[in-house]
Amino acid sequence: MSNLVFGNGPNTIHNACVGNNGMPDYMSFARGYSTSANALIELYLSDHSGKYHQDDLIYPICFNMRHSIELRIKNQLLLLQQLSRLKDQSSPLEIEMDHGINKIWGTFKTKSASVDKRYYELITLLDRYITDIGKIDPRGQTFRYPESNIKIRHLTEVRIINIERLNHAFTYIEERMDELNMLSENLIEEYSKGSCTQKLSRQDIMQISMCLPSIDSWNEDCFTIQKEILRTEYSISNRELIRCINIIKEHYEFSLNIGMDLDLLGVTEESLEAFYSSWHEINMDYSNTPEQSIGMIKTYMPSLDDLRKHDELKTKAWRDNQHLVTVEYVSGLRALFDFGYNLKYSEDYIRDYYSNIKELNARQKTERGVLKEEFLDILTKINGLENIKKSTNFLKPY
Repeated sequence: MSNLVFGNGPNTIHNACVGNNGMPDYMSFARGYSTSANALIELYLSDHSGKYHQDDLIYPICFNMRHSIELRIKNQLLLLQQLSRLKDQSSPLEIEMDHGINKIWGTFKTKSASVDKRYYELITLLDRYITDIGKIDPRGQTFRYPESNIKIRHLTEVRIINIERLNHAFTYIEERMDELNMLSENLIEEYSKGSCTQKLSRQDIMQISMCLPSIDSWNEDCFTIQKEILRTEYSISNRELIRCINIIKEHYEFSLNIGMDLDLLGVTEESLEAFYSSWHEINMDYSNTPEQSIGMIKTYMPSLDDLRKHDELKTKAWRDNQHLVTVEYVSGLRALFDFGYNLKYSEDYIRDYYSNIKELNARQKTERGVLKEEFLDILTKINGLENIKKSTNFLKPY
């Protein structure tokens, strides 16, 4: 028998997905409670009839606000646990969920400090606000009932809560918590690239690479002195510093700071020049600027002669480049082209290159002409030259 209260309705636009239907997480719940609190605040502040009384609305407003913040903190603990696994899989972070808001906030403050120092600024901005909420409603009961389980009346020492002031404070907390969530998600993405050590983040390694002298002078005393300075500054062992230096030498972005010039994957200067030349021949009608190209594509309707000429140029391009085309070369071109859309982490470029090789090798077993097809596909892309040059300038700026 269907539930008379919680169930489907005839107007399906109002059906809310719950449970495994939609898989809501802590942030889904947190946003719901935040939205409810803000809606009630807006309802009260915009009402001039006296229909909505502050003495009645203050309880659901504060309960929703406080519960949203509790859920946000718990979500941060889960993200921190995920981040800790990425950083040091040998000792995963153990966390304990609790309804005590100051307890879980204290756990997050302590644990985050040991994972990444970039949490410090936002924690400092939020600390007083969350601590003050915990003083008034430590376990989420203060705004649910007039009295505690032992018949002690709530809020006798507070007496007055100004909804306008509460609105400003909650807006500030929400904004900082959203920033905190974005930071955690960005750090998870960053650490997932693997360019870190037990104590050093990717950002730390970048900063260390900028402090090291050029690799040409690593046989001199200045290199030894600088290593000792860095060991002291970052409180790391010589073994961890050596690992850090090895990461720097093999990393496109970090190695630039020590005067190294890593080769691109699968392509050479000669093969890229050949690609550029053929690209210009095929795309010369659209190669002025990206903005002009987009406009021309929308309005240009090729004739049969244009299509015939285009096919002839593709045939010539294949003839001119066929001797260069290998699995590695096409994989390198595709990796450069795709990386040009993002230009965020060079690790993505390396991952895509080896993924492309694996895919092309597999396709060649069942398909004919795969390399030609893939090469011409990249060559005829209107943004092919732009993307590849953006990537090469990012990975090899000199």
